[in-house]
Amino acid sequence: MYDPELEEGSRIADRYELLKYLGSGSYGEVWLAHDTELDIDLAIKLYISLDKSAQDDFKQEYRVVYGLHEEHLLTPDYYGVWEHRPYLTMKYCPNGSAAKVAGKVGEGVVWQFIHDVAAGLRYLHNLEPPIIHQDIKPENILIDERNCFLITDFGISRKMRSTMRKQSKRSLGSGAIAYMGPERFLNEPISVKASDIWSLGVSAYELVVNDLPFMGQGGGMLLGGAMLPDLPAGWSEDLNDCIRDCMAKETWDRPTADQLVEYTVLKLSGKAPSWNKFMGKGKKKKEKAPKKPKAPKPQPDPNDPESGSHKSTGKIVAIIFAVLAVIGIGVGIWLSVGPGDSTSQPDPDIIAQYRDDADACAANIKNFDADAISLIITTNDKIADLEALRANNSYLTEVKDVNVAELRSDYNQAVDPIYSKYLNCANSLISSGSQLETAIEYLHMAGLIKPGDEVFSALDKLGRRIGEASIFMAVTDVKVSGDIMTITYTGMSTNNITGVNIKYTLTADGVTVKGTGEFTLSRGSGNTLEVTLPQSVGNPSDVSLVISGNNFKICSYPIGS
Repeated sequence: MYDPELEEGSRIADRYELLKYLGSGSYGEVWLAHDTELDIDLAIKLYISLDKSAQDDFKQEYRVVYGLHEEHLLTPDYYGVWEHRPYLTMKYCPNGSAAKVAGKVGEGVVWQFIHDVAAGLRYLHNLEPPIIHQDIKPENILIDERNCFLITDFGISRKMRSTMRKQSKRSLGSGAIAYMGPERFLNEPISVKASDIWSLGVSAYELVVNDLPFMGQGGGMLLGGAMLPDLPAGWSEDLNDCIRDCMAKETWDRPTADQLVEYTVLKLSGKAPSWNKFMGKGKKKKEKAPKKPKAPKPQPDPNDPESGSHKSTGKIVAIIFAVLAVIGIGVGIWLSVGPGDSTSQPDPDIIAQYRDDADACAANIKNFDADAISLIITTNDKIADLEALRANNSYLTEVKDVNVAELRSDYNQAVDPIYSKYLNCANSLISSGSQLETAIEYLHMAGLIKPGDEVFSALDKLGRRIGEASIFMAVTDVKVSGDIMTITYTGMSTNNITGVNIKYTLTADGVTVKGTGEFTLSRGSGNTLEVTLPQSVGNPSDVSLVISGNNFKICSYPIGS
């Protein structure tokens, strides 16, 4: 806690009058304020003073979380900058943060805490690409007027935190270390979904004990051989086991947010089995690969001495990677200017949009880091759209201040080290045989950035490690014309895979169209799949695809919109 830099009665942006200081940290302070324009009270979080470049970075990150909605997330209502300080306004939670009730609650409240935080994380983790919070702790969990717990401060990347740390004039404490899982203390730490679960476990432990495990030194202590702590006497075995599993050393031993929500709903209704029974003797439930008596087995490569191991398993693990984070936007904006719509007369609106999107891509590229997967995918798609637009409208070659080829080159140069970091981390874990679920998540990120032979090779090594063949699929484009939806994808596997199911949902002009179909997943890039829709659809504002199969197991990543 820091002394406030601002004073009660100060007016921010000539609109928000500061009424009461609520608290602060290394990167800013929070106040109860009165919005003089709307005549309401709200909370305002003012960050530290940042230079123009950092302000632009902050604005870009706010765009990532804009429009997200889940009842256990405290989503900002407004973003602005005042005297070089970014600020966010949001609903005021009069009951303060979960930190204020640590050590003062009963078991029912702790289960409610786990449920509410897990529900918010489930929403963030199931986005495509997922948002990993990276800073779950009691101070970032607020209690609203219904006594529900709400997650705050999500969507801020490690790069943005690093920027604010460098520009902050405040002394920085090490409090966040206490909530960091062991994987964040490795030589090349990269946060994964299970990292948020570890932080949730520490936060729940603190809520019970009013103290931190491992003397506040975080998950690095587990790497050094420390033992997981138990709750004091008087708390149930189920709660103790649940919290311990959340803080497990290995990421795959931790429950997912979905599992925590499912169990806590049962627990709060009085219908739950024991935690260990629910999880299968304390371990994360594993999905069994369905039997496939009629499915053709992959044929061994006579030039590959190890290929027989694929044949002997009779099982296939499908690693489904999605590049659909902005399909809704891409279809909605660019479908109207497809390959058959080439024009020779300059269109001022298209030229203006062409310039604006090129400027946005150039700005985005400067902000790439290992946590900016959503930004990377968005930028890649937008550059592809610019390339297509230029090819279909010859007059755009005369727009000399836009160089799409240079944008593509800058993009490739910026993503290469990020891609390599994810791929190298995955290969290292696969080689060691440890944290294979984390390796899958790293391969997911690498595949989202740049699907190619290197990722397939890593998947092949992973398949050999776990005794199952691996399939890679990346959806790269979706276009709708009338009642035909065309899906473009890359498929990498030892052979073509039959019996693949697709479930789709499209929304256009307020009308939703749903359906299912079956196709064969083909090897190679640039494959297309045409799906006949039950009715014609205009320009979809939202596209959702889910790929599954009877002859193989889906591992971790369904395709989402």
